[in-house]
Amino acid sequence: MDDPTATAGIPTVPVKADISWLTNSLATGGDFDYNAVVANAQLRDLLKQQVGVVIDTRIEDDDAAIWSKHPVEYHHIPEDDYQGNHIDPADFDKAVMIARDAQARGLKVFVHCHMGINRGPSTAYAILLDQGWDPAEAFDLIRAKRPISAVYYAEDALRADLARKRVNPTEAAQIINKFVAHRDKVFGAKEMEQTQHIIRDTHIARGDFV
Repeated sequence: MDDPTATAGIPTVPVKADISWLTNSLATGGDFDYNAVVANAQLRDLLKQQVGVVIDTRIEDDDAAIWSKHPVEYHHIPEDDYQGNHIDPADFDKAVMIARDAQARGLKVFVHCHMGINRGPSTAYAILLDQGWDPAEAFDLIRAKRPISAVYYAEDALRADLARKRVNPTEAAQIINKFVAHRDKVFGAKEMEQTQHIIRDTHIARGDFV
């Protein structure tokens, strides 16, 4: 049988989902390609990688109809993504609860947004913190596993984690200041500029600009 991707002018090499595994059970990344054939191949790849729970943080779209046809739990926690925005602690709490439940049942969790740069990685960061990761080490892990990520809302996620754990204000301030100093040291203006270029180039490649 002919490869259906060939008729669509798409290379016959296996199409991979936009996913980066942070641990054996937690991943982050981007959404499906706009091309339906490619998107179907990406979906099959996610199923092959045994993703059991999807947390979608896009406000601009959702994949509820797609995932309803497959044995994967889909959760939509819509977040906007613009300069100066902040994510509500309640939304991080919601994602953390979903991840806790999934972990208890041995299910792999995929947290994504549109491009896997800010919203998805920041929510994955919140989950790592809840699992006991050190704030700086969790940030470095995401940046190492997914260099495209900026984890823009990491500080929001950390504040939500400390509030959830009822850390006293003085200690919480110390932890936040220590993390911010680390983040700014390893992810400064140069890295942010590189990320902005990646965002722009990816949008152009995907035809987001008309």
